[in-house]
Amino acid sequence: MNAGRHRVVVGGGGFGGIRVARALARSDADITIVDRANHHLFLPLLYQVAAGILPDGLIAPALRSVVRKQANARVVLAEVQYLDLDGRVVHALAPDGGKLTLPYDSLGPDGDRRIPARTKIWAAGVQASPLATMLASATGVGTDRAGRVAVLPDCSLPGHPEVFAIGDMVRLNDLPGVAQPAIQEGTYVGRLIRDRLAGKTGAAPFAYRDKGSMATIGHLSAVTDSFGMKFTGVTGYTMWGFVHVLYLVGWGNRIAAVLSWARALTFTKNRPHRTINYEGARYELTHDTATDTSEV
Repeated sequence: MNAGRHRVVVGGGGFGGIRVARALARSDADITIVDRANHHLFLPLLYQVAAGILPDGLIAPALRSVVRKQANARVVLAEVQYLDLDGRVVHALAPDGGKLTLPYDSLGPDGDRRIPARTKIWAAGVQASPLATMLASATGVGTDRAGRVAVLPDCSLPGHPEVFAIGDMVRLNDLPGVAQPAIQEGTYVGRLIRDRLAGKTGAAPFAYRDKGSMATIGHLSAVTDSFGMKFTGVTGYTMWGFVHVLYLVGWGNRIAAVLSWARALTFTKNRPHRTINYEGARYELTHDTATDTSEV
């Protein structure tokens, strides 16, 4: 990192945070991604890991490996504690208890939240990251029932054009809290910061491109609705798999995911990635993981 260059702090290594960093790869800026986990989690395929179809490493590559070829980016393992918007400093806590201060010129929090529990049933929509509450408190902007903070059309916060919020922590144009809005918002914000550094003004507001919806509904069966076309069954499942593999990080992970799917669902019809050991089972039975946050 070089002194005097524009400093961008990205809070969270989710879909939006990664896209912000990548959009700034060739800019005159230094990017710091701060996250309390060391990996980028591809949430749409998380249940495939829980079902024993895919190994967890394929959907959770280390953040440092994701940006390893980007000379102007670094990753800090820490949890954001406080946002000083007036002083333009992010205060975070390292795993060893050390306090970190991360000064910035542009700030881009990305929605990211972990909920410890023995069993998770997702049936009530998306709840915004606690970062949204921090931003709302710092700017005086309210949040909605889901905890989302309202942003301006360029994804910035009112009164703070240098602070951006993206992903499922924001309320913008009634967009759903799924991956695609976060990905597109992250790319937009990264390009906006890059254009500002180049002296360009008059950026157009964020415009979401709806690419459709898709979901699996059973063994080798899915429904897709994209660009006015609808598919079901094996065709829909093939399209669903192709799109999700395409958004995985790294070609190695993409190829390995296809091979794992082929092995588990077609050739052997066996789910090999199911690992239960004595220590893990005993820990689950003797600890209330719904309230135990020691591993967060």
